[in-house]
Amino acid sequence: IRVLLDGVEQPPHDFITNAPNGPHPVFSANGRRFGYVVIDGSHSYAVIDGRRGHPYDCLKEIAFSPDGSRAAYLAIQRGREFVVLDGKELTAYDLVSSPAFSPDGKHLAYTARRGGHAFAVVDGAEQRAYDEVKSPQFSPDGTTVAYGAVRSKQSFMVIAGAEQPGGSGISMFTFAPKGNRYAYVREVGDAQYLIIDGRERGHYRKILDINVGGTRFFSPDGKRTAFVIAVDDEQRIVLDGVEKTVRGKVSEMAFSPDGRRFAYILRTPIATGTLTLPVIDGREQMSCVMATNLVFSKDSRHVAYVQWDYQRSMVVVDGVPERKSALAYAPMADPSGDGFVWYAWSRLPDQMLRSEVWDMWDTTHPVQTGCFKPGAKLYRYATR
Repeated sequence: IRVLLDGVEQPPHDFITNAPNGPHPVFSANGRRFGYVVIDGSHSYAVIDGRRGHPYDCLKEIAFSPDGSRAAYLAIQRGREFVVLDGKELTAYDLVSSPAFSPDGKHLAYTARRGGHAFAVVDGAEQRAYDEVKSPQFSPDGTTVAYGAVRSKQSFMVIAGAEQPGGSGISMFTFAPKGNRYAYVREVGDAQYLIIDGRERGHYRKILDINVGGTRFFSPDGKRTAFVIAVDDEQRIVLDGVEKTVRGKVSEMAFSPDGRRFAYILRTPIATGTLTLPVIDGREQMSCVMATNLVFSKDSRHVAYVQWDYQRSMVVVDGVPERKSALAYAPMADPSGDGFVWYAWSRLPDQMLRSEVWDMWDTTHPVQTGCFKPGAKLYRYATR
């Protein structure tokens, strides 16, 4: 069996195994490095960048640092498990799992077990032992490592080596998109407490796990917070600590990149079914059958979402729907400007594979993109 990489056949092997989340090979985030696990004879090998490593009884997941500069994988030899980091074998334990690099690639953390004790290992140093330890993760700035732990049936978070308030359960742990702020929910009896940066910020009957623009709790700059709670049969949005009852159920929320604007989508029951109501900066927009994919532009000045009306969908930008397409979805902030890009079809396709779909990143020719520039012409419906 061979791996074919960019049209070039790699050396043959007896068998190529699957990665935990899908088939090998796995690639570094920058796409420059690759790795996969093979079996030749009675041994397993890691193949990193085309070079086969040392033989082991068994190999598990391969992980690259975000910048691609380092590689780690889990190996088993004679019943002992250990991490191999950049080709060097680290300390062996009864069990190891969940290797995680810091964003800058300078630090590595994973969980390990020896006898009846579990602990995190950070840069080769064993941390405090517990009954159980969850997968470690680093803050976006790489300065802080966090993981969940259990001792005597009590759960809590360990942040930068310090135990934080816990209870019968811990959930929804999240680092802010920037810096090292964090938040999580601790459960004590029937109550849930929101902990932000080690301080209790309120207790509720139920905190709902609804993302805010792809993350939990925090605005992109990490300075503001938003989440949804359930109170009896209604929902409330808690924005910067202030509760507001909403007339429906929240399906999406989003902050603008600069953190100054806030929007959400409500689903409201009516006699004939459900209506969807986008709310942007506190102002209700036109209701529709369904609205999804709420997103702000890079410069925070514009907001878009998909509006569905039975057999048709359209992108709505700053409250104005474009009505030329028969099927449009998934608007995203244009990475090269201040508008949006999205997929669209000029007519309802009989088969998706035969439809007139655009490459949403091809901005070299305006007629071949779904690119909207505020104040400029909206080009659409070119085929490929």
